[in-house]
Amino acid sequence: MQNKIKYINLYDVSDKNRYDIRLDNTFDALEKHAYSIQTAVFSKLKIFELELISLNIATNIIQNTNGNL
Repeated sequence: MQNKIKYINLYDVSDKNRYDIRLDNTFDALEKHAYSIQTAVFSKLKIFELELISLNIATNIIQNTNGNL
């Protein structure tokens, strides 16, 4: 099984006049499922922070740490 990291662009939904209620519902659903997704895919992961780095750097980090980030 190939693991993939996908990202979602998050938007400030504090201005209710600018955003549809469907966006709020989407964020609510993501928040409810985030923990179960994290524990299923990254069961030993405690802190996960993505920075803007090149794919080459990310590949080197993964290779040099045997996949233990």
